[in-house]
Amino acid sequence: MPVPTHPDDDPAATLDALTWAQAALAATLHDAATTPLAEVLKTNPHRTAVLDAAGLLHDGTLRHTDVADVTEQATYDLVWLPAPFLPEPTLTQALPRLIDALKPGAWIVAGTNATAHGLHHAQQFPAVPGGPVLVAAQREN
Repeated sequence: MPVPTHPDDDPAATLDALTWAQAALAATLHDAATTPLAEVLKTNPHRTAVLDAAGLLHDGTLRHTDVADVTEQATYDLVWLPAPFLPEPTLTQALPRLIDALKPGAWIVAGTNATAHGLHHAQQFPAVPGGPVLVAAQREN
């Protein structure tokens, strides 16, 4: 699934399409915590098809790690940060690292305010009524 990389690109379509991929990814990660990933993918063909259509099976690796431990530089095209589920100290430590991990022009999507040094073109997307707002912001080139 193409990720917007130009400032004039609207990430709304990508965010809408990635909703299903996000749900499939969350369920897969949950199951893979206690079952080998290959088995999880084999026993859930519909979920696996969603992940495949989103390019999540060919272009990357599912990792289970602490977000504050990310050390990659200019590696990712898109980062999804479920910020409402992270404690504030973890979020404060992780956000700069995740911004550094983005390729120039790549996007971070967070369920909270992702405005921070090195980001621009921030756009807000309403979630559920009364819930957090999704914020998509682009790393500076």
